[in-house]
Amino acid sequence: MLDADLAAQRLWGPPDWGSLGLVLCLAGGFLLAHGTLVRDPQSLVEERFGRPRADLRSMRSMLFHRVQTLLGFGLMLCGFAAQLYARAVPQPQGSSGSAALWTGAVVLAAALLELSAWWWSLVSVRRHLRAWFRQHPPDFDRDASLAREVGELFGIDSLADEAVQSYAERLRRELGLLVPRAPHARHGQVPGAAEADS
Repeated sequence: MLDADLAAQRLWGPPDWGSLGLVLCLAGGFLLAHGTLVRDPQSLVEERFGRPRADLRSMRSMLFHRVQTLLGFGLMLCGFAAQLYARAVPQPQGSSGSAALWTGAVVLAAALLELSAWWWSLVSVRRHLRAWFRQHPPDFDRDASLAREVGELFGIDSLADEAVQSYAERLRRELGLLVPRAPHARHGQVPGAAEADS
């Protein structure tokens, strides 16, 4: 019984705060470097030759890298705080838990934070696009490239042999937009009135 308690203490005991702080700093440094330094080669080439406008996927990626940078700073600050705590409150020898277990917990937490940041960046960009398009309704019927770009971001695949108008209608339903009025209706002209007058 005593051996089982000792084994549980070695596994689940309090961490070695100095080692845990180093692991947190390493994880934070990795996220910080990835968020600020790593860039897609295609975006570098497009930037060099003057991309006319940033596509929506690059906006989502930019937002994700910002969140990733914040996560990296947060983990590094926690790591420095853990190391300061280890110096201020030294632990008795042999009372710390498994270093591998605590390292695995940090890596798992960092991976979950990464997935959460990726999900949040997508949700945030979609929410802001919905709000923008409700105030400034786009003409997806005439701008097929914009419709395809927004559709990719919202996960709307075009069906085989689908007309642009049908795809634009599905996209408007996803965004919660009203169907645009016909050009002659915008000027107050009833459809067929011109033919009746002539």
